[in-house]
Amino acid sequence: MSNTAAHLVDRVLPAVPVRQWVLSLPFELRAMAAFRADVLTRLSRILIEAISVYQRAWAKRAGLGSAQTGAITFIQRFGGSLNLHVHFHVVVTDGAFVRDDAGRAVFHAMPPPTRAELDVVVRRVQRRSFAWLARRGLVDDSPLEERRRAGCHGAARVVEGAPRAKENDVTEQEFERVLSAEGFTTVVLVTYEANGGRDLHEHPFESKALVLSGELEIDTDGTTTHYRAGDVFHLGCSQPHVERYGPAGVSYLVGRK
Repeated sequence: MSNTAAHLVDRVLPAVPVRQWVLSLPFELRAMAAFRADVLTRLSRILIEAISVYQRAWAKRAGLGSAQTGAITFIQRFGGSLNLHVHFHVVVTDGAFVRDDAGRAVFHAMPPPTRAELDVVVRRVQRRSFAWLARRGLVDDSPLEERRRAGCHGAARVVEGAPRAKENDVTEQEFERVLSAEGFTTVVLVTYEANGGRDLHEHPFESKALVLSGELEIDTDGTTTHYRAGDVFHLGCSQPHVERYGPAGVSYLVGRK
């Protein structure tokens, strides 16, 4: 790893500011990306293209004309507890290269992305990724009501043959170590009774939880996700969401920070 870093700094990366972009995949897609090289390659390309589109649009607004960007992708396949967690770390030149009148490449640094700009990039990645997967029959894009009748509550269902990635083998003790390593200093056990729920609300803290028993649905940003025992869910600080608990209730271990 250190040799790779030295090589990139000494021989590949230009002497300009860089920014790390990280994309984590939904649980339903992690196993598919881990075992299908075509899916992994396409998702990586879609991410890089979305970042590049954002940077070139900034260059155009700044009056720089036709611009070029650069990026290097690192694929990580595991999480803090050595669980299956395919995600991308992308090192991107934090700006754009434009040729001057003499034909020399001149770098122009850009300001940090705003939350609104990040949202545009993420939504572009989501839209293009889902379209590509749906065209190949890798996800079910049937209407939401049909998926609910079939017992699937997510925004899209991975088709049979593409196993859902879960934190199946993570014990409570292992999950607590993961929470501690990620800075979640407060860890509590939460239990809700059957068929209950909470209307739209938010918490003044970030939370990450491992479902121990039962099941629940969480609505965020217009998307419903169904979690069962062994699944992990993550909510940002002050992120509006709705909760619904299953017929057996739900119990989960949650870290807060």
